[in-house]
Amino acid sequence: MRNKKILVYVLSLLILGVVGCRNTQEQTTGIKDKIEYGSKKNPASIDEKIIVDVNYYQSDTSSKIVNSKIEIDLSNYITGEEAYNQLLIASPLNKKAPEGFQWIIFDTSITMLEGSKKHPFNSAPLINFISEDTEASPSVPVYISEDTIRDHPLYEGETISGKIAGYIPLNEDFTIKYTDNINSVKDVVQSKHNFKLELYFKEE
Repeated sequence: MRNKKILVYVLSLLILGVVGCRNTQEQTTGIKDKIEYGSKKNPASIDEKIIVDVNYYQSDTSSKIVNSKIEIDLSNYITGEEAYNQLLIASPLNKKAPEGFQWIIFDTSITMLEGSKKHPFNSAPLINFISEDTEASPSVPVYISEDTIRDHPLYEGETISGKIAGYIPLNEDFTIKYTDNINSVKDVVQSKHNFKLELYFKEE
């Protein structure tokens, strides 16, 4: 009888150990997926808002850092001739997309959920694409009539919105690479830090 009790006790410990390991693996997997969401290996969906932690300097001449939490939303995109015609209305300086490419324009909004009410975040985002055949699209100056995002001061609790444009390939699946360099002038000269926001979005 004593041996049976010991056997039951040991089996119970083994079962609890297996369940505990499984729960730990599930929790670890959940955390890993959350951290990597919006990365190159696990891109976010276009039209889906994504929240990221962003560090930036209080000013171009300051070494003090603001820790913020920012929500980014790319949505309602248009492509091809429709996008190019809209760019021509904004400025005749905008050129046709190179052969094999087409324009894409997104409605974009950036919201500071947590940060500073005194020291603003100044965004200067760019979009490129990556695909199986091409690492990144060519970079060109774009003139957009509703570009109210670049270098517009963003404070905690506020949202800035506008349009952002770039090239994507014709007739090919693609992933949008969204980048925003967040470096002070002093850091560029001294190469002290490289605060760079880099996110990836993919059409589902």
